[in-house]
Amino acid sequence: FGPMIARARTGVAAMPTVLAPRWSRRRVLAWGAPLLVAAGLGAILVIPDRLKDQEFDRTVAEWSRTEGTFRSPTDGLLAVPGSEFLGRGPSVAGSAGRGS
Repeated sequence: FGPMIARARTGVAAMPTVLAPRWSRRRVLAWGAPLLVAAGLGAILVIPDRLKDQEFDRTVAEWSRTEGTFRSPTDGLLAVPGSEFLGRGPSVAGSAGRGS
């Protein structure tokens, strides 16, 4: 077991070391500032759209509550005499295929 550990230690010592990149303040500002500005602009462009959507949802909800009770001043013009008979009538399709 001892020789195996010794070989592993010499193998590790012979491996090249990889250093992490050094981030200077200048590099962080060079990358961070544009990203921060882009995120701010994105928020400015998205928030008004959400507010418009909420306003639309409120308007639709309000209209849904008043839809059943709303009566137009011209609704009476649509109620003509005999309009109740327009939806019904004799069925001609049932008698077309019968023989005598």
